Amino acid sequence: MAIEPSSGAFIEAKAERKEPIGVRQADKIYTFCRSPDMNRFDEDTNSTFELKKETTFKSPLQHCVAMQSDDDSCDRLDTEDGQFFDAVESPILPESCSSVYDSAVDSAAAQFAQCSMKLKELPEISSDENSLSSGVTANLKCKQLELEALFLKNKELSVRREILQKEKAAVLKESEALDKQIAEMKIVVADYETAFEAQQENEFLISDEKLEEVRAERNELRNDLQIAENAISNLQKVYDRLRKSVDQMRQNELLLNSAIDDCRSKYRESEERFVQFTAYANNEIEEAEKKAKEETAMKEATLLELRMKCKFLQLQMETLEKTRHRKNEEIRELTLICNSLLKNTSLEE
Repeated sequence: MAIEPSSGAFIEAKAERKEPIGVRQADKIYTFCRSPDMNRFDEDTNSTFELKKETTFKSPLQHCVAMQSDDDSCDRLDTEDGQFFDAVESPILPESCSSVYDSAVDSAAAQFAQCSMKLKELPEISSDENSLSSGVTANLKCKQLELEALFLKNKELSVRREILQKEKAAVLKESEALDKQIAEMKIVVADYETAFEAQQENEFLISDEKLEEVRAERNELRNDLQIAENAISNLQKVYDRLRKSVDQMRQNELLLNSAIDDCRSKYRESEERFVQFTAYANNEIEEAEKKAKEETAMKEATLLELRMKCKFLQLQMETLEKTRHRKNEEIRELTLICNSLLKNTSLEE
């Protein structure tokens, strides 16, 4: 799986000033497969199974792999032309790096297809060639691991290129929007400057008209002042009249206060009478309630006595009914016995 620039693994690798995880694993597999123990089998086998990855993959892909610069501010990618750009912050992918990457991917795909066809065409190995076949199979497995590592690099770089292209498109859109806003602001500023200049020119023309308007307003204010003085004199007369009316209202207030005091005394007397009446009424009500309770108690007692008598009479009736039924049964039994005796006597005679 490819490592995205926003993922945690990529950020940790960037913080430690190392390459991403997928690229480092691919380089380990490549160095293991190019060890002397593995190259020893190449000398014994045919040269048709040897893939020249140092020229087709290693050199061009190293230019497109994340390089660690001495500066800790950013991770940078290197191209064949010697151009450097930020792998995370810069959203633009150089054309030279993408072309080298595409050519490397095409050559890797072609060689992988040739290798798979040759593996299918190999004859079966006899039992005498087990040692040689084990070496060949180990070498082929190593080559397959190299191809898988390179394809991992391929996927990572393709994902990075797509992300950078998307970021480039977003930045271009933002720059276009900002250019439009700047152009609109320039138009607005130009309109404002023309309006300000026209306003300054009109101010000199309007100043004379304003002076005449101020003089007219001064005359109007003088007239208003005269009217206000007349109104103040009228208000003084009205104030004197109101003062006299206020004195009369004060006298009326004193009379009303005396009347209110009389009403309060009468109200207090009526309240006292009402309290006495309520006390008398409460006493009468309590006595009536006591009498009613006594009468209800007497009635309940009589009812209980009558109920007890009824129950007693009912019990007597039930006992009498039982005795009647019992007597009837005895009479029936006696009649049966008498009949049987009569029959017996008649038969004996």
